[in-house]
Formats: sequence, C-alpha cells, structure tokens
Amino acid sequence: MSPLGLLVWGRGRYSIPLGVYLACSFLATINAIAAQHLWKRADDADRGAAAEEQTAAILQPLQDRGWQIEYKVPLPKGGDVDIFLLSPQGNAYVIDVKSHQGEVRVNSDRLYRQYGKFKYEFEKDFLRQVKYQAVFIRELKKLKFVTLMVVFSRANVQSDRHPIAGVYVLGVQQLLHYLQL
Repeated sequence: MSPLGLLVWGRGRYSIPLGVYLACSFLATINAIAAQHLWKRADDADRGAAAEEQTAAILQPLQDRGWQIEYKVPLPKGGDVDIFLLSPQGNAYVIDVKSHQGEVRVNSDRLYRQYGKFKYEFEKDFLRQVKYQAVFIRELKKLKFVTLMVVFSRANVQSDRHPIAGVYVLGVQQLLHYLQL
C-alpha cells in the first residue's frame, strides 16, 4: 500500500493508482474496438467507390451514344442512387452497385452469397433498398416507369435474367449487354 492507502501500479517515484490504470486500459480497449469498426467502414467505402468507378467505365460507351447518366443522386433521407440512366428511347434505370465477392444466388425473392456449401444472407435487403431509390427517382424525374437493377462488381451472379421481386440482379460483366437488348 502507498502512504495514502491506495493500491498503486508501478514502482519507484511515479506510481499510478490501480483504479486509474484499469480505467485507462478499459478506455483504450473501447477506443481500439471503435477504431477497428471505423477502419472496416472506410475499407467498405473505398471498395464501393472502386466498384462504382468500374461500372461507370463500363457505361461510358452508352453515354457516347446519347444515354444520359447521373451518378450519386442524393436521397432525401441520406444515401444516394449510385447510377441513374435514361436511354435515348426514354427508358429509365436505377442501378445500385455492390462490391461484394463470392457467388450471388437467389432463393425465391431473397439474395444470398454462397461460399462452398455455406449460404450467407447479406447485411441489408438490397432489393428493398433499390425499390426505395426508384420511388424517389420516379417522383424526382416525373417518370412513369423505372427498371431496377442491383449490379455486383466483384461477384459471380447466378440468376436467369428475370427480375427478382421486380429487380434485375446482374454481374457487372452482364450489364452493358443487358442494357443494349
């Protein structure tokens, strides 16, 4: 015990009361966990931006042929529409770009990833998310109909080109071909 009756950590002239040491250790651990979470979110944002840039490069030939393309259209409650397309014939598309890896598959009206024998649900309902975006774009642009798409830039998409709950789910390599049909 120290002369003041406190447990101390360390030796010599400068000792730290044990309670202060434990409190600082606890706060450092909490901060390290928070920093790790923020680092992961920053990595996710970087991957998402790269996926959107890759998709924009693939769509460039359409813009050269008269298609109107808008990127990052802000939504009223936060977030944005990744890509809005309007063809020369007046067909409108909302594209939500995803940078997930693996095999993307469909089970009735849900998307999931498959790695080997294991199936994993996505952290969000991408189909519902793009539907919300389309409602906003339809009202903003005063459109009668918008084709909805979720496009995966790094995944192998296993779908039969039919909409799933009203949404086309494609790999980025299929996108340009689909839009030119």
